[in-house]
Amino acid sequence: MLGSTTRGWTIEADEAVEPIESGFLAGLSLDEKADLTGGADIWHTVAVKRRGIPSLLLSDGPAGVRGPRFSGDTSVCVPCGTALAATWDRELVRRIGGLLGDEARARGVHVLLAPTVNLHRHPLGGRNFECFSEDPHLTAELAVAYIEGVQSRGVGCAVKHFVANDQEHDRMEVSVEVDERTLREVYLAPFEAAVRRADVWAVMAAYNRLHGVHCSEHAGLLEGILRGDWGFEGVVVSDWYGTHSTAAAAAGLDLEMPGPPEFLGHLLAAAVRQGDLPESVLDRAAGRLLGLIDRAVLAPTSLSTEPEPEADADPAELTKEAAAEAIVLLSNDGVLPLAPSEDPTRPLRIAVIGPKADRPDIQGGGSAHVQPPYVVTPLEALTARAESTGGTVTIRHEPGVPLLPAEPLERRVLRVPGEDQAGLRVEHFAGHDLRGPALHTEVLPETQLFWLGPPVPGVSPDEYSVRAVADFVPESSGIWSLNLSSAGRSRVRVDGHMVLDNMKPVRGDTFFGRGSVPIDGTIELQAGTSYRLVIELYGQARSATWVSGVVLTARPPEEPDAQARAVAAAADADVALVLIGADRADSEGGDRTDLDLPADQEALVRAVAAVNERTVVVVNCGSPVTLDWADDVAAVAYAWYLGQEGGHALASVLFGDRDAAGRLPTTLPQRLEDTPAFPYYPGEYGRAPYTEGVLVGYRHYDAYSLEPRFCFGHGLSYTEFRYGDLSVEPGELPEDPVVVTVEVTNVGERSGREVVQLYVRDQVASVSRPERELKDFAKIGLAPGETTPVRFELGRPAFAFWDTHRHDWLVEPGEFEIAVGSSSRAIQASAALTL
Repeated sequence: MLGSTTRGWTIEADEAVEPIESGFLAGLSLDEKADLTGGADIWHTVAVKRRGIPSLLLSDGPAGVRGPRFSGDTSVCVPCGTALAATWDRELVRRIGGLLGDEARARGVHVLLAPTVNLHRHPLGGRNFECFSEDPHLTAELAVAYIEGVQSRGVGCAVKHFVANDQEHDRMEVSVEVDERTLREVYLAPFEAAVRRADVWAVMAAYNRLHGVHCSEHAGLLEGILRGDWGFEGVVVSDWYGTHSTAAAAAGLDLEMPGPPEFLGHLLAAAVRQGDLPESVLDRAAGRLLGLIDRAVLAPTSLSTEPEPEADADPAELTKEAAAEAIVLLSNDGVLPLAPSEDPTRPLRIAVIGPKADRPDIQGGGSAHVQPPYVVTPLEALTARAESTGGTVTIRHEPGVPLLPAEPLERRVLRVPGEDQAGLRVEHFAGHDLRGPALHTEVLPETQLFWLGPPVPGVSPDEYSVRAVADFVPESSGIWSLNLSSAGRSRVRVDGHMVLDNMKPVRGDTFFGRGSVPIDGTIELQAGTSYRLVIELYGQARSATWVSGVVLTARPPEEPDAQARAVAAAADADVALVLIGADRADSEGGDRTDLDLPADQEALVRAVAAVNERTVVVVNCGSPVTLDWADDVAAVAYAWYLGQEGGHALASVLFGDRDAAGRLPTTLPQRLEDTPAFPYYPGEYGRAPYTEGVLVGYRHYDAYSLEPRFCFGHGLSYTEFRYGDLSVEPGELPEDPVVVTVEVTNVGERSGREVVQLYVRDQVASVSRPERELKDFAKIGLAPGETTPVRFELGRPAFAFWDTHRHDWLVEPGEFEIAVGSSSRAIQASAALTL
């Protein structure tokens, strides 16, 4: 509560720190209180200098901490949300949260816009990779761990997007039509856990409507459920440009971002003066903002600037550990783990095939994108691992299909002119003519330049120009295809010749809908020859000044015999390792159109498998894809978006340096038509009906006896586990929990990791309930022959459903089944319980 804390803030390092005291709010003028409720720019809130109140700096996550610039600053890039969920490891996710908290503090970030706890309602959702899971309980548990880790460093989380922002199609206006019980049991559950268990500092309102009302001004949602039912005392912030009226403040919205505000801020002061808004509403919002500032802006004066004692000393090692724990081994006939040859004269020959071997997708796009300091590719890591064996493993690489997709040119083919440095020299100028001294010069790693707000401090966002220069040395000869899009006017020259002219851009969907339609061109290039590449960008009209940038992508000449060479390499190898993925990383702003793998990758897999029975396929995707070929290969692993250390992580699992320990956090369907929301997605006439109700994810497959390709919770280890009998000790709910215990033994010859999953089924209920629901889980590690008891405590929520008549949770007396197993379909032990 305001005034109850002894923490304070500073604006400058040498100024005194004064905490917020009781009555501080009363000393602010009406305009100053109103200023607190609107952003100052893209990422900062307004400072009230008269009273020494600093601004907050907010930053996107959730797989890194970007800070205020999309281009120019690097951040550790950890595995995406779905990959973190695939670890099923609370403590590991808590440590990742701590790492991100440290990253935020190092960048002066006070609130991290993360985690994303919307659900995988439909496999085509464009932001599914950001979200943890299709299951509300797994999502809730990992969200709590993530938030606790970040906030332990004195950095706030803004859990998002509240609520039911589960598709990108028409995301700004679509009205989600979901019944009260489904909303409470499924989509609100992770947010409730974030508020009640993790004490999250902020909540971000979703873009979409809920029953016709935008979530940012939905009083029943914000004041009724969030503050009334759950007792949330933190700040509700809009998604960027997700505020629609001044009335949102009365509904419970505290902060409009970005600034300058269009509906809150000074407009709230005007509304109070005109008698349209009670000043008490403004006082509540301003008070909550002051509380967040007190908590976050150097609030942790008791925290050292050094990492916490429990912090991981090496972020790279933690990132690699998380990536390795996320990899899910879906099938394996014994080809994995890879074993180096014992005879140096006959090394293990591995053919590394596929477009994702040296061009992996390490993260999704949109606001979740960060610039990592480096990326370890699978090919680099596998080559290094092979070299470490002293010649008992050899690697041969063939792409097999064309590069997917056309990508920005990056460090390995770009050099700063006149310097021994990879990348582009980027110069920023005031005005539109690239004249005068550059206000700022920097080196950036790729031809994807993107800024929100001013490109650099001191440059007007609508009166600027940028020149990027590099020496480009192509890796192959022939006709290259180039593609250019920009927010602003742009053009590209190669050795002085104009190859792309976008000085009269046509408005398109790029750059969050503020950029141009992409334009294409071609140029003939010779491998190994250096070409001077110049990219120019000029500021655009004031109406679109919040975003600026330019993206130049290039596709090398196609090699017609690429698949034939890959097949030949596979036929000559002991093991064929095929790395495949989508044609582009999933991204905010649009949903996928199908589950298919593009560019003949399925044909590549089948062709390789036809000549090598020891074919291993690694899928580098953020969401489900069609796996019709899975039964035709020796092993399949799902690798998600693993972050900057993904290559090392993958090599460690394939070679058995680490156990295959990931488990599916989402169902992989046989076909799109089998998925729960298929008949209702994406809705029509501006409405998205959630007619599948509580039967999301695996619950749908169970209810309709549908066989998925791979079920929720599935994943293989390199060892085997045996489950003992289940012990269930009834408790007197709600005071005493039900205690469930099962012994698990590693009966294999290797150490390994198992995820013990507990599901509850209500045998007879007055409402339709799922066949089983995940209610707890534990990740354990066992040495060969080791046995350990795994103990669970189930409280009242594990047996309750939302009673729409009483508008409350209800546990009905009767019979329940308690089941434990290694997946939702691999139940190893069960017992009956009478409540």
